[in-house]
Amino acid sequence: MNTLKIHFQRLIAAATACMLSAALLHLTPNAMESHALLLGDCSGDGVLNAADAKLLAAHLTQQYRIKQTAAEAADCNSDGVVDGEDLTLLKRMLLYPAPKEETVTLMVYMCGSDLETEAYQATTDIYEILDASLKENFHVTIATGGAKQWHEDNEYVDHTSNYYMHYSKDGVESVPVSGGRRNMASAETLSDFITASVAAYPADRYALVLWDHGGGPIYGLCYDEIFDETMFVDILCTALDTANVHFDWIGFDACLMGTAEVAYAMRSYADYMIASQELESGLGWSYTEFIEDWSENPSISTEELAETIMVATVVKNILYQMDSTLALYDLSYADAVMQALYAYGNDLYQMYRAGNLSKIMKARSQALDFGKGEYDLVDLVDFVQALPTANSPALLAAMEQMVISKYNYRLDDASGLSMWFFENYPDEAYYLDYTMKQYGINSQYLKQLSEMANAYEKSSFLLSEPSLQDDAIIIAFHQMMGRP
Repeated sequence: MNTLKIHFQRLIAAATACMLSAALLHLTPNAMESHALLLGDCSGDGVLNAADAKLLAAHLTQQYRIKQTAAEAADCNSDGVVDGEDLTLLKRMLLYPAPKEETVTLMVYMCGSDLETEAYQATTDIYEILDASLKENFHVTIATGGAKQWHEDNEYVDHTSNYYMHYSKDGVESVPVSGGRRNMASAETLSDFITASVAAYPADRYALVLWDHGGGPIYGLCYDEIFDETMFVDILCTALDTANVHFDWIGFDACLMGTAEVAYAMRSYADYMIASQELESGLGWSYTEFIEDWSENPSISTEELAETIMVATVVKNILYQMDSTLALYDLSYADAVMQALYAYGNDLYQMYRAGNLSKIMKARSQALDFGKGEYDLVDLVDFVQALPTANSPALLAAMEQMVISKYNYRLDDASGLSMWFFENYPDEAYYLDYTMKQYGINSQYLKQLSEMANAYEKSSFLLSEPSLQDDAIIIAFHQMMGRP
């Protein structure tokens, strides 16, 4: 123990001698002034480290008295002289450095579709983004395409090509993508955009917003009206796999993506997800407020930032009397939710096997449904509470952990999380293996759903099948699957 102590004392003595050696490290006052990049950065290398302490010590031992401004060289306390107090302050700066301000790159994948062609909704949101005041180290990239026509007053993009836009404190730039028009529903188009954004603007924090129509875990999102295709959730997963970027959060400025299945699919690619259970109004998200908040405080927590996103968006919908739902999901619980959902689904399957399909469907019809009945998306909590089983408490508990916060307008009973369960379109269960199975949903669970749906379709419980509405994403889905 004494030997170690003596050795340590010798090390301290050697270090002290090194710091006090003016002959080894000599810097003239003029050199200090010309290289003063940071407060206390005596060496002018852009960082504070031990070399700066040595140089300052050299000045002190040679009794320099240098008149300088507060922003220059070693005058850490801005009193016009370099003395022992500056050495103490520099030591504190070395031991307790100020946290580095984080850099942010927000990516917006904007598939304009008929939402732009018919109502210029994408253009409106582009200008909402550009209305935000940005600070240093905050970048927004936008990929556009998928619309047959863009608003004539949009000075940044048009229908002849896909575009990459970049917005920072230095202004806006927009360039056509190599190859002209590209299918916004393809995995390659999305992965290329993510990869290009990261290469051009590497950051500490990344976020991705997917903008367009949304149809939940079966129908997917991002309907490209030029190529007449939709991005299924498994294609989205392929794009994210290829890009190999982990996001702070992934947001869906699209309808109906706030489901247990979609959250499960996103769990490996982001820490959080922001999405809506219900159809979004044409107003969509409100971009200006949250982008400015994030730029002002790049280290803001996702939970706090999501509050700004959700409140600003819902308030805008309130002003125009539009229904609105938006929720924040902690994706670290997505797997637990799905495992609990499998167990609950098995309970329902055993109930069906015992001859109680009518009981299941009665509870299903009483539960809150989203998307005007066209997507068979039911509120998870409402359904489970209407038909409790031995495994329903575990499912509700897992769901409560995953849904961190939610904001609704005129849909107060919405819990924040939906699940696919047949009612109006039991024949859609035919597609489960082509869609949900492809992004990892348990095959046994899907078989059970399909068997119950087939039985319900053939039973007398289904009195009439409502006709499909003229929804672009549904029509494109059926065309791709070979259904008229």
